[in-house]
Amino acid sequence: DIYRLARSFVEAFIASYAQIPRIIVLDMDHSEDITHGQQQLSLFNTYYDNYCSLPLFLFEGISGKLITAVLRPGKRPTGKENAAIIKRVVRLLRKAWPENHILLRGDAHFANPELMAMADADPNMDFLFGLSGNRALSPKGNFLMEQARALHQTRCDIARRYQEIIPHATKLYENIEYQSGSWQKAYRVVMKAEVTTLGDNPRYIVTSLIDPNPAQLYADLYCARGQDENFIKAVKNDLA
Repeated sequence: DIYRLARSFVEAFIASYAQIPRIIVLDMDHSEDITHGQQQLSLFNTYYDNYCSLPLFLFEGISGKLITAVLRPGKRPTGKENAAIIKRVVRLLRKAWPENHILLRGDAHFANPELMAMADADPNMDFLFGLSGNRALSPKGNFLMEQARALHQTRCDIARRYQEIIPHATKLYENIEYQSGSWQKAYRVVMKAEVTTLGDNPRYIVTSLIDPNPAQLYADLYCARGQDENFIKAVKNDLA
C-alpha cells in the first residue's frame, strides 16, 4: 500500500502537465517525521535526537509541484538506497517523457557514486549535488580562501575609511580539481570561498553540468534547492 501511494503521487505529477516539459528539476530531500509508540520503520536518529521515520520528499524545482513522498526508516540512507528509489521514480517519468531533460539536485547526502552513475547512463540527465569538505578536498581550496580573506579585509578597510557599512560577507567562486576515490571518473567541482564577519565558510558542489560559470552554477542553480525545504514545511503545516 505504501509503495502504491508513492507511485500514485508520481502518476498525478505526470498527469498535471498538458504538454511534455522540456526540463524538470528533481529536488530531493529527507525530513524528520517524529514517531510515537511501536510504529513500523521507527528508529532512533542521533542527528535529530528522536525516534522518527525519515521520508524522502521529491519536488519539481521549477514549478514547485510535489512529485512523490516515500516513507522510509528513520536512518540516513545509503547511496544504493537513494539510487534504488530515484530509479523507480525516473522509470515512471521516462515511460511518459522518454526524452525530456532531468536534473537531479540535492545536498551533500545525495553526492553518491550510485546516483552519479545513474545520471551518466542517461544522455538526458544531469546531477548537481552539494559536497562535504574533507582532508583531501579542503586543502585544494586554500588558495581561493586566501584570496577571499584578502579581498574581504580590503573591503572592510575601505568601508571604515569612508565610514560606510562594513560588508557582511565576501564570496568567490572557482572550479577546482578533485576526484573522490569512490567516483568512477572525475566530475566538475565548484568551490564557494566565503568570508563573513563570523569567519571562513567554504562550500563545495559537484556536477555533471559544463556550461554555467562557477558563480551562476552555485549561487543561482544550486542555492535554489533551498526552496525545497519550504515546500516540505508547507506539506507538514498542511498535514498538521
